[in-house]
This record gives sequence, structure tokens and C-alpha cells, in this order.
Amino acid sequence: MAQKKNQEHLKDKFKALDLQGKESNCFKYQYGKEKSTHEIYCPTPCTVLEGLSETMTSHTPKNEELVIKRQGLKNAMIATHFPSHLIDKGETLKIETVSKTEETAAETRPQIHPKEKYVTFLIDTEGGKNALSKQLLKNPKLKKHGPFCVYGLRGEKLREALTRDGRFMAIVMTEKCKLMDKDNVSILTRQLVDRLDGRHFQITLDRKKNEGNNGDGSSENPRMMSVQETSQCNGPDEENTDDDLLKLQMCLKNEDFGKVSQSFSEVFRLQNLINFGKSVCKIDVGGAACGTGFVLFHNYVLTNAHLFENPCARSKMQLSVEVKCIFNYVRPTGEDVFEIHAKKELIDHQHNPDPCKRALDYAILELDLETLKPNDRKLPPGLLCKYGPVPERGEACLVGHPYGGVQRLDPTCIIPRENREKSIESVLMIKVNKDEQEDGVVTYNTYFFHGSSGSPVFDALGRVFGLHTAGMTYNTQQTSCNVMEYAHSLEDVLESFVGRLREDGSKAKLLGQVENVALKNLFLYERFFRPQSSDDETLPMESEQSEFMD
Repeated sequence: MAQKKNQEHLKDKFKALDLQGKESNCFKYQYGKEKSTHEIYCPTPCTVLEGLSETMTSHTPKNEELVIKRQGLKNAMIATHFPSHLIDKGETLKIETVSKTEETAAETRPQIHPKEKYVTFLIDTEGGKNALSKQLLKNPKLKKHGPFCVYGLRGEKLREALTRDGRFMAIVMTEKCKLMDKDNVSILTRQLVDRLDGRHFQITLDRKKNEGNNGDGSSENPRMMSVQETSQCNGPDEENTDDDLLKLQMCLKNEDFGKVSQSFSEVFRLQNLINFGKSVCKIDVGGAACGTGFVLFHNYVLTNAHLFENPCARSKMQLSVEVKCIFNYVRPTGEDVFEIHAKKELIDHQHNPDPCKRALDYAILELDLETLKPNDRKLPPGLLCKYGPVPERGEACLVGHPYGGVQRLDPTCIIPRENREKSIESVLMIKVNKDEQEDGVVTYNTYFFHGSSGSPVFDALGRVFGLHTAGMTYNTQQTSCNVMEYAHSLEDVLESFVGRLREDGSKAKLLGQVENVALKNLFLYERFFRPQSSDDETLPMESEQSEFMD
């Protein structure tokens, strides 16, 4: 009775609110072996877990995860972050629990969008061709709770939707994997989700031996790994044969693309990347948003400015919410994690919110070392001393916290400007105009999506050259979709930052700290601090060889 009164109170409370067109929803649930049915009222769109938390009196044990099934949709299991307004009004959810595993996905809270922007589709937990014996799920105990109901946003790639879902192993997000429907129509992970709505698929794997090279800058290997582990659907061409796909891949080949698996499979390179990862942190913005950042030098952290788009007051560069930098988040259990709060004033900030103008997007935070607890570790060293120029092509690797989860590495290849057109066409399966491509950024394909903005991008020699920022979109008459990802060069960021420090006389001490780091890095010193009038002056005796070559 008390629970019912609480629901009525919630309804009355929100009747008077102007919901501005946002969709409310009401659904029911049964928990475990309970025979009683409970009603949930969500006045505004939220995640299913947020809706359940209003009334669920039973708390899930730490070592258990929720299994939420839609009884009105083939008992399909949904993720806890499934948008509540995608549940049919009056539908009943069946909830139970299973034991967690070490691979169980961390809880995420994606941004909620209007209902019309979503598609939903079903994926069997039992693999199909070449996938019967493969572990496809992070938690194998969920296999008997299939199919999975997965949601995607119109204009995004299938691999983005699968990554956000969080229940699948990395192999499912690769080009080696395809989704196959009952009519034997296959969908590639680099295709758009727009035409998947309402369809039912099975996961299949391709056995081709040339799986390390798909030609658009991405690897077909299940390359994204945790640190702890160390297009529209093609229209008439949707039923591509394997021969057609192989021909497409051969047309897009570049001699550099095959090298990524060679360079980053060498143990010493991975060990160095993991070591650099100690300086990479997850950034929590008032508990409402998350991103990635890294220690640049001393107690200053570099990340993307768009993380603070709402809480940041542009004029005074003041943060109005608490921002925390979380280090050493490499295990799902959160063991040995420590956090440091950022001071309210941003040291530097540059961001143009217009997505059509790829202006610089960076912010520099100053960490308040007094917020370190006595038993916490010391602040990791900065990565500015590892600065390097942008390579024109070749291997790269991102280190960050996609979807706010544990730290991960993603080896990839730079897509040179002259190859971008072919890469875009391989996603959209349509001809594109060269005018749509832009200079000033470094492009590549990655599985690092939401939550990874601000990740450092390294070259094959272990030099940090980029700040991972966002996806590059391509506009068609039907939709706007993400076709590749990009980073701003660290050189451009530093040019802006150092220039502003020189203009501001009150920042002379900070400029001196940057210059002291530059004395240990030939590239940095040459680019920003070498006096113009002393060409024959002896340069710092810092070897051009990187950490990887020690």
C-alpha cells in the first residue's frame, strides 16, 4: 500500500511540471520469485535502472548483476541502462540476478534521447556460423537468458551500439563479426543501425585469414583490450557476397594498415603503454558526465573542454560542479583506485560548440593535491615529456576509459587525408564529396566512443601526439552519421596554451614549468622554446629515441 501511495504521489508531483514534450512511461515488474507485481511511473525519460530504484526495496548484492527481461518481447534481456521510454506502456519486466564475473560490464549512464531517435533489435546469445564455440558474452551465465534486446541511435555504427551495450566480448565489435538474420542477410559492425529496428539476428564470425586488414584504418582483430588483460544498411547492396566485401577491402588497402598488429603486439610496447596509462584518468563531472584525461605536467590535467559544456561558465572559466580525476581504474572491482579533485578555476579552455567547425577543444585542469588522502598513491608523472609530432600515417594507440569503464588500450591506424574518402564510402556504401573532408585533425577508426573524450593518442614509438576528441560526422539527406573518429594534435593544443601563457604576464611561473619540461624533449623545445636568433645554439641533449626504444 505504501508503495502504491508513493507512486500516486510521484504522479501528482509531476502533473504540474512542464515536461516540454518529454515522454513519460508506466511499466510493471516482478522481482525474483515474488508473485506480486509492482508498477513503475517514469515522468521523464530515464534508464530502466533509475526507474526501478524508485521502488525496489530489494538491493542487488555486490557480487550479483540484474537480469531484466521483457516478457512482451520474447523474454529478451535488456541492459540496466536501457531507456525506460522504449518499454511498451503497461509492459511487465521479469527481474532476477546472476553471479558477476570479472568481465562483467561496469554500470553506465548514457545520455537519454527522444524515442524517435532509437532503434531496437534482438541478438541471440548462442553463436551462429563459426561462433558456436566462441565466448561472445562477458558473463557466460547470461547465455541462457537470451536473446538480448539491444538499442542503438540512428546515425551511429553497429559497433558503437554493441560497445555501449556492454554485455559482449570485444570480438563481437570487430570486422570479423557479422550479424545474420533469418533470411541470411549479413550486417557488418561498421554499418549503421538505422535499418535494424525490430529485426532478430545471430552472431557469426568470418574465418578469412586476412582479418588483420580491412583497409579503412581499423583492424579486424579484437584489438581493444582492458589494461588488466594485457551507414545505413546498404540499401540494395545490403546482401553483399563475401567476394564483394573482399574486393572492397582490397581496394582500400594501404601498406601501413597491416602494421598495427605487428607493432602493438610486441610485449615491450604494451608494457610501456600500460606504464603511460598510470597517468591517464577517468574524469567525473558532477556525477552526470564522464570523460578521460591525462596528467600533462606537474598537477595539471589535459582533457576535452566539451565535457564541461553545461557546468562551465565561459567568461570566468569557473566550474560550478565538482570534478574528480580517478586514477588507476584498471580493474572492474575498483581495487587500488584513488581520486583527486580539480580546482574550480580552469587554467585554460578553448571550445567551439559548433560541430561543423572543428576548432580546438581542450581544457586544462589544476588538481588540488590537498584532496589526496594520506594512504593514496602519489600523482603519476606527466606525459608532456613524451610529446612527439603527428605522424602522417602508420600506427597509433589510444588509452582511455570508454563509457566510464576500466582503462583500455585500442591500437589502430591513422587514416591519411587522401584515404578518408574511401574510408567514408566503406561505411556509407555511397559516393561522397571530397569537399566534406577537413584538415586540422588526425583521423582513425576506434572503438573508443562516449566517455573516452580526452584520451591521449600515442604513436608506435610511444610519443603522445594527439587528444582524442570526437567522431567525424557525414551528413546525408536522411541522417547525420559518425564515419570515423578524430583527435586534435597535441602540437595545436600546446601552441594555443603556450601562446596564452606568454600573453598573460601573471602566468610566467606556469610558462617556466612548461619550458623546464621542454628542455628534456627535443621536439618540444624545437617547436616552442628555441630562440629564433640563435640557430647555432646547442640544443638539449635529449635523444630523439622514445621510451619504446630504450
